[in-house]
Amino acid sequence: KQWYQRRVRDELMRSDGFNSDPRYSVENMPYLGVPLTCKEIIFCKGLTATAGLKRRIGHVCKEDADVVKGMRAAGAIIIGLTNTSELAMWWESRNPVYGYTCNPYDLRCIVGGSSGGEAAAV
Repeated sequence: KQWYQRRVRDELMRSDGFNSDPRYSVENMPYLGVPLTCKEIIFCKGLTATAGLKRRIGHVCKEDADVVKGMRAAGAIIIGLTNTSELAMWWESRNPVYGYTCNPYDLRCIVGGSSGGEAAAV
């Protein structure tokens, strides 16, 4: 099924209708279709943003942060959130809400500071 979806997407992108529509030009949407993850501390409408704080468990964002609005407007697709240290302040990606983010190749190792969840995802 995925190969079919990719084929349909590729055919759509090559079609004259898609290419001639200025809304989808490289100038207007340079990140069209690019998947993007965000730190769990950055507000993404409809998703959580605890910042690793227990008292923020269940907080669902009502709107996007400015950077997320800009990326969505440029065509990027938010595919998920990644773990971060509490308030993005520490040298390891650990917080009381989600715990540690470990190196996926060696679970005995951490992945580093506030962007550790992003690093593990790559």
